[in-house]
Amino acid sequence: MAEPTNTPAPSSPRPDAAAAPILIVGAGVSGLLLAQHLRREGVAFAIFDRDEPGDKTRGVGWGLTLHWSLPQLRALLPDDLVRRLPEAYVDRAAVVDEGRYSAFPFYDLSTGGLKAATPGAPESKRIRVSRERFRALLATGIDVQWRKTATRFETSDDTSSVTVHFDDGTSHSGRFLVACDGGNSRIRTALLEQKARQQPPPAPPPPVNGDSNDNHEDGRFLIPVGVMGFRVNCTPAQAQAMRDLDPFFLQGTASANNTYMYFSVLDSPGSPPENTDRYACQVVVSWALRDNDKLGLSGDGGHVKAPHVYPVTNESRLALVRSLGAVWADPFASLVRSVPDGTEVRALELYDWPPPTDFRGEGPVALAGDAFHQMCM
Repeated sequence: MAEPTNTPAPSSPRPDAAAAPILIVGAGVSGLLLAQHLRREGVAFAIFDRDEPGDKTRGVGWGLTLHWSLPQLRALLPDDLVRRLPEAYVDRAAVVDEGRYSAFPFYDLSTGGLKAATPGAPESKRIRVSRERFRALLATGIDVQWRKTATRFETSDDTSSVTVHFDDGTSHSGRFLVACDGGNSRIRTALLEQKARQQPPPAPPPPVNGDSNDNHEDGRFLIPVGVMGFRVNCTPAQAQAMRDLDPFFLQGTASANNTYMYFSVLDSPGSPPENTDRYACQVVVSWALRDNDKLGLSGDGGHVKAPHVYPVTNESRLALVRSLGAVWADPFASLVRSVPDGTEVRALELYDWPPPTDFRGEGPVALAGDAFHQMCM
């Protein structure tokens, strides 16, 4: 099979191979979607990512809901990838064969009662995909330059070109740079440093619920919420109680201990390429950091930087998840109670970066995805 290439395909309507490329830093969903559209339109580009090829170590795995953006997504992608979108569904059989959909139900975890749900939507209006498989689908035919961590950029005096420098000592030049390098974007940091030399930095956002703001060195703000998550594989029988409530995703809160939980199906029996006989499910639990003292966690009034607010060992993190769920009703309580010993529980830091209202790109540089509007749970 031929190696993927980022040069325009012969059938591209507007060949542009002679022009300097568009530079894309970050091969996540946003970067790859942009790359696919440029490829379809015959625009030369180069795309870089810090990861190793096939790296799956960034997290426990995520599911994505595509709804209002779905028509735009289909319009940007080549037709062959639009037809292959079901390959990325978290449960293709439930959607394609059974016609099921998620109502995104919200439950009272203390009683098990349903509090709210969204109206149903057909596959044409709303789908839920595995981020991992969706990213792999978007990478089809794209030659990503891996192991490339961008550190800074510089533009020509006439702003007609831009050069990105990487931590391996290499650099790459093009006519435009799009930073898709995530919530702690180095390109954004470099761009803000340039703008800071020209004007004062923006004022921080107002405090949340009386908590003081914790300003990160790169301009992000810590959200005062503790979050831990894990992935667990379940047999169809083990997953049945949760899937009876919703086949794809559900969430809820418990007023008894001021906790939040969501449950998400990430993979299902028979889904390619693994073709496993189990459901892969993600569970995320969160609480307000101001409640740390009640939970026996050390901290300055519950407002200190993660991960110091979390138990140090994986065993103690799992014990905390189980204790938080002990006051919930079934099947939510039994879900966390039955998590196998040794299951990896990851602690997450939640940061926000609210773009200043007057923020604009600088010459041939733009931000996209989490680099511009960080998604927080």
